[in-house]
Amino acid sequence: MKEMWKVLDAQRAETEAHPFFKWLSSDEVPLDERFVFTPVLIDFVMGFADLNKWFLRYSDPGSDWEHAINEHTSEDATHSLLFVQNWTHLNIGDTPEWPASKALWWMFQANDCLVVRRLGMAILDLSVRFPDPLVRFPIMEAIEICGDIFFGHSTRIAERIMEQQQVDHVYYGPYHRARETGHLQADEGSFVSAQLSPDQRREAEGGVRAVFGQFRGLFDHLLDFSLRATSDPASLARAIDREYALALSPAEPRAEPARREAPQYQPRARAGRVHPEQAPLLGLLDERRARLGRHGLVSSLQAGPFALERLQNFAPIWGVDVVSYRDFNELVLRYPQPSTDAERTINRWSRDLASHGRLYLRDWKTLGLDELLGWRMGDAVTYYFLSEHTEVHRRNMSKVKKLAMAHRAPLSRWWLMLALEQSGDVLFEAIRPLALALEAELGAPLDYWAYRHGLVEPGERDAAPHAFLEDDITPREAHVIRHIIGTVFDNIEEQFDQCDRLLHERVFSTRASSLPPHPSHIAELVRARHAAITATSA
Repeated sequence: MKEMWKVLDAQRAETEAHPFFKWLSSDEVPLDERFVFTPVLIDFVMGFADLNKWFLRYSDPGSDWEHAINEHTSEDATHSLLFVQNWTHLNIGDTPEWPASKALWWMFQANDCLVVRRLGMAILDLSVRFPDPLVRFPIMEAIEICGDIFFGHSTRIAERIMEQQQVDHVYYGPYHRARETGHLQADEGSFVSAQLSPDQRREAEGGVRAVFGQFRGLFDHLLDFSLRATSDPASLARAIDREYALALSPAEPRAEPARREAPQYQPRARAGRVHPEQAPLLGLLDERRARLGRHGLVSSLQAGPFALERLQNFAPIWGVDVVSYRDFNELVLRYPQPSTDAERTINRWSRDLASHGRLYLRDWKTLGLDELLGWRMGDAVTYYFLSEHTEVHRRNMSKVKKLAMAHRAPLSRWWLMLALEQSGDVLFEAIRPLALALEAELGAPLDYWAYRHGLVEPGERDAAPHAFLEDDITPREAHVIRHIIGTVFDNIEEQFDQCDRLLHERVFSTRASSLPPHPSHIAELVRARHAAITATSA
């Protein structure tokens, strides 16, 4: 492990020399513009808690090394709350008036945030690929060192702002800096003395270099964004508004059935040859789908008056799932260099699925959700990353990401995508009559909820899809697929339970303003989350 410190030190020196830090510390840049890049960081900063809680932590630690890593994640999982404290009272980044729809788009789909989202996904992937604590430790050290470099510069600037403006800069300032030491918040002695095998050394060094490379790519982008934001902010704002308008623009008109037909990647009426080992898996899928169709939420969506209010009280909770689904398909499921028909089939299907969030955002505007909720940017950030409502959705999506990252074979990923789409079919079949009735009432389309997802799919079919159901599978693969189906449907049943409660309580139409955690409660929330995570570690 001591040899790994030479790699870490060399990578640190290269990162410290990045020109972004020269810009950040330059007195030629007005002090109140130094943190103009803040909105770009939202997804990584706020998602850092999820990384620690559900990826870096060991659910059942079995060694001192794993316990030490868990001790560190208990502290790091609370840092995103500090970011919200600064965001709400300092208005850093000059986006406080953005409505919730624009906030969702910005966080999970805007091009200016793609580098940050890609960084976050890459680190999630490393945590899944390398569960060995002796490999995970240097990877986490690399993350900590990058944070130490960044906050070493930001603290000096924040202290000057605090002195001049008499404000409390807890995230960029000394309070957070004291918790970003460049090392784990635990005793590192046992790690330092550990001996790595050649394979562990190779994996650890590869992971460390990947982390530093991703962060240097982030600093490239932060510098570029900051230069655009400080040299011509009006031009940057116009470019962002154009991209946002394009994201919500109507699809090119073309013939489309009343509802989206099942894509060719899925089994159609169980036609064609099915390998005997896969037939029971289709039976399990049918069983779970039928059970989900009997859920009380289905009747809640279909019965009663006030169609607009019912959909308004249902749609917002799904924002983080739907709008971030593009990244899941493009950054996780997609094969960067497909070499087989099976991989190319996965890529074509993931490309289609990645397009659907655009329809969701259009329906959001049609339903008048920005006006109903009255949320600004900070409200949307706190609700979608800190609310107990969305904790369920983010945790379940983390499970799905881990499944996709752990099982990279096309067959496993095809079954994961099939289970997700089949569970989604139940939801859309239940809600489509409500959406159609609302379309007639509003005189405007609701293409996402009316299940016309094909409107924005590219549509071209350049080759026949791989026939996954005909593939021979091993008992191990069958076990993995059963676990995938069970996890996906357990997730959606839990979210159906929650949605049914929210629907009956009419939370979004009666108390929307109280749903995002209030800034005055952030400190209390920090303490509660820290205590809960620490108790779990114990």
